[in-house]
Amino acid sequence: MRSRKNRFTLSLAVMVMVALLFSCSKKQIGNIQITKENGVTIVSNPAQPLYPNAKLVYEEELSIGEEEGDSNYVFYRPANIVVDSEEHIYLLDSGNNRVQVFDAAGKFLYSFGKKGQGPGEFMMAYSMVLSGDEKLYILDLQNRRMSVFQKNGKYLQGFDIKEGSPQFLFIDENENLFMGKILRGKTPNDQKISIGKYDINGNLLLTFKEFAMNSIKFIRSGKSVTAIPIMFNPSAAWTVDNRGNVYSGLGDQYVVDVQSADSMVVKQIKRNWQPIPVTSEDKNKYNERFKSQLSSMIKEIEFRNTKPAFSRFTIDDQNNLWVKLYTEFGFEENRCDVFDPEGKYLYQVEISIRPDLFKNGKIYTIERTEEGIAMVKRYGYHWEK
Repeated sequence: MRSRKNRFTLSLAVMVMVALLFSCSKKQIGNIQITKENGVTIVSNPAQPLYPNAKLVYEEELSIGEEEGDSNYVFYRPANIVVDSEEHIYLLDSGNNRVQVFDAAGKFLYSFGKKGQGPGEFMMAYSMVLSGDEKLYILDLQNRRMSVFQKNGKYLQGFDIKEGSPQFLFIDENENLFMGKILRGKTPNDQKISIGKYDINGNLLLTFKEFAMNSIKFIRSGKSVTAIPIMFNPSAAWTVDNRGNVYSGLGDQYVVDVQSADSMVVKQIKRNWQPIPVTSEDKNKYNERFKSQLSSMIKEIEFRNTKPAFSRFTIDDQNNLWVKLYTEFGFEENRCDVFDPEGKYLYQVEISIRPDLFKNGKIYTIERTEEGIAMVKRYGYHWEK
């Protein structure tokens, strides 16, 4: 009897040890610690990247845009770029309510779209993605509608956005759409951003994350309500890779959650980070920039003591995650941390451009010259370690 009891106790102990082994494993790569807890891989990175002396070398290859003259090369308020398999460039110009298409050498090919509320028309087109079969999905904020076109500009279909204010759009290799929406609460300051996955007809499939909307404060003055941007409050950053994995974080700490296509959290990417204080100079610059909007409301703005960790996520064509950091006031600097698909911290880089799209080893950007002329540019790039 005692022998049977001892065997049972030993078997139970082995089972517990095996369970612990599978629920919490650990791996070390240099100063990077990778653990697994309850099915979630946690990648804990140090403050310094694996390649601290790496340099991003980039060179301008193409520039499209003019101040005046041929209207096909004049952009009013460019919002988004996509590039197809022939390296044709599609520019969504929100101000001109159209899509302008150029070949790989920057020659204008054709345009489509116009201002209006009918099928294939835009009032405030803001975000555009290209599907695997090269259809264009265009999100119109003011019409609250998604429009679908063939890449030659032929209108195919559209559907209304049923709830919330749509903001950003992504698409994965399985033709799933990912959209961020602002959902209203009981009061103007009780709003949240909801990240969801939708089918190509606009039906909600899954909700991934919801974040409080901290970057804007609504202040009532008499009968009017004014929206005031709050520069140093943590706000949601998120993006989607081509496999449908969603990367999101709030910025109050340096943690990026990675959710698989079924919305399960499968990974956390962390980096040792020291918050940067908000200085009196930061506050003065903020007040100077927004004084025309703020006027007597400046006293109602409460600043945080420290800045958030990050403001923006981008995925490149190697599925590396680029995290744009908060540094000095606002968004003048482009300092980014770069993580590989496993979550390892590879590089930190300061660049004078803001990458809007990575495609086939190229960086595409929307920029403005010192004179305010909007340009589309393409850069070749490589890393020197």
